[in-house]
Amino acid sequence: MGTTTKFGFICKMTCELQIITLKTNSKIIETTSFRKFLNLSKKHNL
Repeated sequence: MGTTTKFGFICKMTCELQIITLKTNSKIIETTSFRKFLNLSKKHNL
């Protein structure tokens, strides 16, 4: 009984960590794409 609950806890922790990393990765992608878009708009204005 103890090992199954431990395994479940580990699975829950890894799932939460994956969600956190996915969120941070998407935020990083958003900022980089936004910066690229800003750079492109600046180049076109010049």
